[in-house]
Amino acid sequence: MSGVLKDVAGLLKFIKGRKSFGRVIHKMQILSVGNGKCSVELKIEDEHVNTMGFLHTGLTSTLMDCISGFALMTKVPNTHVSTDMHISCLKPVLRGDTLLIDGWVQKSAKTLAFLEVEMRDKVSGEAVVRGIHTKYILDDLFLI
Repeated sequence: MSGVLKDVAGLLKFIKGRKSFGRVIHKMQILSVGNGKCSVELKIEDEHVNTMGFLHTGLTSTLMDCISGFALMTKVPNTHVSTDMHISCLKPVLRGDTLLIDGWVQKSAKTLAFLEVEMRDKVSGEAVVRGIHTKYILDDLFLI
């Protein structure tokens, strides 16, 4: 991807047809993206839960990685990789719940970006997951 991500249409184009692991988020609805922020909505369905019917923590971390990464893409055009994630599951999320997920860039510098994510229950507005995420920003010339 060249340049920074500017809008929802640009994000949809970026996601469409991806063959990477992040494709598990294909059912999310993008609400807004820009200026270091990304907001999405996701209804939790069978493919998102563990055997007990709760949101799978593996998907929770994938959502956190993707949403905070999309927020970073609005500020930094370079490829970035995760170096650290911390996730706090504050309340169970069940099949049928709908989440509002906000990710934002807390701070970015030349090689590191510090990101945050909050997932809230759409009905109650209560925070159900919070996370912090650090990404290393690569020199894209390195990838050639």
